[in-house]
Amino acid sequence: MKRKKPLHAQVRKPMPRKPPKVEVPKTVYRRRPKHPKPSAGDA
Repeated sequence: MKRKKPLHAQVRKPMPRKPPKVEVPKTVYRRRPKHPKPSAGDA
């Protein structure tokens, strides 16, 4: 059985190229308003 590498020994891979998530903060998901405003955009 092959020995597992320790977690700290793993090679750091570069993050995949994708735009940073700025449009929806996490707080929006946690507390959802009962009546979302139509101006908010995403329903």
